[in-house]
Amino acid sequence: MTQQKAGHLDVGVTRLNTGKVIDEWSFASPFKRGAKVPQGLMVKISLHKSEKEGILFCAKGPCLTSPIEDTDIARLRSKVDAALRLQHKILTGVTWEPWLEVRVTGKTQAMHDDGAQSDLSVRYSPLQRGVDSVSHEVYYLTLNGVAAPFPLPKKAGEPDTASPGDSWMLGMREVDTEYSYVPATAANIAALDSLMARMDDLRATLAKLLSHDAVQNSLDNGGASVLCLPE
Repeated sequence: MTQQKAGHLDVGVTRLNTGKVIDEWSFASPFKRGAKVPQGLMVKISLHKSEKEGILFCAKGPCLTSPIEDTDIARLRSKVDAALRLQHKILTGVTWEPWLEVRVTGKTQAMHDDGAQSDLSVRYSPLQRGVDSVSHEVYYLTLNGVAAPFPLPKKAGEPDTASPGDSWMLGMREVDTEYSYVPATAANIAALDSLMARMDDLRATLAKLLSHDAVQNSLDNGGASVLCLPE
């Protein structure tokens, strides 16, 4: 599982002192080092009285085009997060889009009791893919929200390889698993869900063909009737 938002808003413990700065919030970039880490994504929070709305929380900072105000501190956090996230996108030149990591794994292997076992698994999971508009470098968000080079596709049976500067990923993906990456479009998700539904149908068909009453007849026919996924 990976982070689905790039960066996060760091907030402190708000102290209610009317008319004074009560807190500082900053946007933590997913780019932890290098020139791409934007500076100055910080706002100061103060408390003011309004004749019409009562107590107002106000966020001000050079990274904001205008102060952000709200009577509710939780709503203010949401507004500030959106504003600083937009500034981060502008400063880094990276646009994040939803993608999918698709994994296919399975094999037939001998068991210790002279039997055999065969299995097949298909899995897809979301991840965020970001492309730098200037350098065209491609990133993804790791589990802890750090921007790392986007993983390369990997065939089943091949050892893992890493993108340049991302050697820490070596060995983290399973050797016997195929990894591929596609945009998380509605059509792609629907097609994957349809494939998995057909796999469920195939599993039910196999259970029926290999049931006690049918297994001998199925084996006599060589199992040819189950070589294709049901339509």
